[in-house]
Amino acid sequence: MAATTGKTYPTHLLRRYSRVEIAYVYQLAGLERRQRLRLAEELARVRRRLAQRDAALVHLVLENMRLAVHAEGATSLDVCGSTESIDVPLHRG
Repeated sequence: MAATTGKTYPTHLLRRYSRVEIAYVYQLAGLERRQRLRLAEELARVRRRLAQRDAALVHLVLENMRLAVHAEGATSLDVCGSTESIDVPLHRG
């Protein structure tokens, strides 16, 4: 029962109920467990979507900074792959 429902029940408590009642509780607990799994999967999907959106926003901000620096005529700008670090001098030399 614990493997399916994720809950443990002492045998002396289970002896108090009929097999029909135990089967009902067993089925209900299994449904609750599946629902928790669906909610966890949905939460993981939402977190992935938010992370992707945040990454896209960071990319756009960095691209805007790069374009602004080039419009100002700076001499150095380094945008590296996924880490996207920026090295911009503050003065022209």
